[in-house]
Order: sequence, then structure tokens, then C-alpha cells
Amino acid sequence: MGLFSYLWVAVAVAQTTVTPITATADVKASSNNLNKPKMERKKLGVDQSDFMPKANNYGAVIYYGGRYDDLQQTTEKTVLHSLGISATYSFTDRLSSFLSVGFDHETNKNKIVRDNDQNDYHQMSDISLGMIYNIRKPTPYLLMNSTTLTLSLPTSERSQYDKTLFDLTLSNYLESNQWNRVSLFYRLTGDYLSNRLRFSVYEGDTLNRDWNFSNIIGLNYLILPGLGVRVSFVTQNTRFLDNSWDMTFGNRISMYGNLFGFQISAGMLNNAYPENDRLLVDYYDKYRRLYSVGIAYAF
Repeated sequence: MGLFSYLWVAVAVAQTTVTPITATADVKASSNNLNKPKMERKKLGVDQSDFMPKANNYGAVIYYGGRYDDLQQTTEKTVLHSLGISATYSFTDRLSSFLSVGFDHETNKNKIVRDNDQNDYHQMSDISLGMIYNIRKPTPYLLMNSTTLTLSLPTSERSQYDKTLFDLTLSNYLESNQWNRVSLFYRLTGDYLSNRLRFSVYEGDTLNRDWNFSNIIGLNYLILPGLGVRVSFVTQNTRFLDNSWDMTFGNRISMYGNLFGFQISAGMLNNAYPENDRLLVDYYDKYRRLYSVGIAYAF
């Protein structure tokens, strides 16, 4: 998945947004205070493009994330830890690129969990290449329109067992201007996973997938400059290698903040299936409830 996919481990559950100075506030400030210098708008990791450097510059991003399933159907519950390191370069103000490496491991209490003694404690999970095209203020009502194309080459033990070749993802993110500290956001993602095996050896002969499509739509509320809360509704459609499809619905709630330049997020995700007759905003999944935290810093 790479660094930016790891970012969405927490950011998909705890998606962040831009801060302090909203687009509407900027318009008012510019009309009422023409002689005052403009404040530089800090970015809060609402999208991959927010971690990119200025045009013709190199940069770097480091990220840590943790994920915990409160309702794991196992005797020993584990926490998934993810670490991402990325090198970035921006060709223009709109077009950027990145190369990232991801690592992960699981823990139970204060011990690292390994499937066998030959496993590394901290496994490299993938290497990713990506391009980002971002337009700020494309219309009077939109704050940003960002598109990201990512090619991920998995290196984990699971991918080696299941003969996974690559993971190709195309994502588009839209966010509106703010009105009374409230804004709308929408993300559409298409993902293709190339597997040479129809069934997963690593997961006990479960059916592998190829296509996955997801939609996320939600509201953001800025409580204070640099501190906000988000609620969203998500749908996912997954196609498996026997040409069958699976659909899930879910809701997410998260909080985000900016502390000394660090992007911090925490949130909760619930999922449900349509056959459960729970197509409501307030899902409660008695089998799966994910908590995530994340922290990122861009140099």
C-alpha cells in the first residue's frame, strides 16, 4: 500500500482537513484588510497533495499509524502498527510525485506477534510510486480537487504466499469551501489488486479479490483552528476472482489536529452488510469495530 495508503489507515478512519483560514474567511479578510499581509495557510493532511513540497522542490514524509479491532473473533487480540517513509518531489504547483516504503508488525500487549520464528519483527510491506495532480480553488464553491495514481509493489510475507503482483489505485478527492465552520468532502477510489492465485494460501484458502470501489461522503466541523471533527458515510463494492461481488456500508467518526507541525488523527469505523437491513447512518457492527490513530510529519 505504501506510505500514503498507510496514511489512510488512520486518515480513512480519521480523515483530516485544512485549517485555520478557510476560503470564505480569506475572502472576507482580503476585502476588509487589504493592507494587511496574508497569513500562510497551514495544511493538515486532508489529502496526499497536502504533504507535497512547493514546485521544483524535494521533500520527505514520515508516518506512524496504529489500528485495533475491538471485536476481533480471536483468543488474543492484536494491534497493527504501520510505519511509512516517503521521498517527494513537486514538478509544478499542481503536479507532484512520491516514492514510499512501508513497514508493519502486530503486537499483543507488549510483545510483537510473528507467525513463525523466521519472520522479521518489522516486515517491509510494500514499495509504492505515485503521481498527484491537485487543483486549488477549481470553482468558487470547491476548495480543492485532487487526483492520485499509485502503483504499489507488495513485499510482505502474505503477498509472497498469495503471488500478489501489484496494487494499482486511482483516487479523486473533493472538498468544498467552509460555511460557518462546516464543509463537505467526497472521495471516490478504484483499486485493482493483481493476484496469480484464485484462493489465498495465507488466509486459509479464502477467495482473493481483484477490483474494489469505494465512496466516502461526509461533513467536517472545525471546532477550533487546528482542531476538528469529521463524520462520514462509506460504501464499498468488491469483486472476487469467481466474478462474485460483495457490498458493505459503514460510518466513520474522527477527530484531527495539528500540534507543532505534526498531523494527528484518531477515529472509529463500523461496517455492516446490506442484508442486515441496517442501511442507516448510525451503524453498529457487533462483529467489527476498528479504532485508528495516526501521526505524520512532512519535511
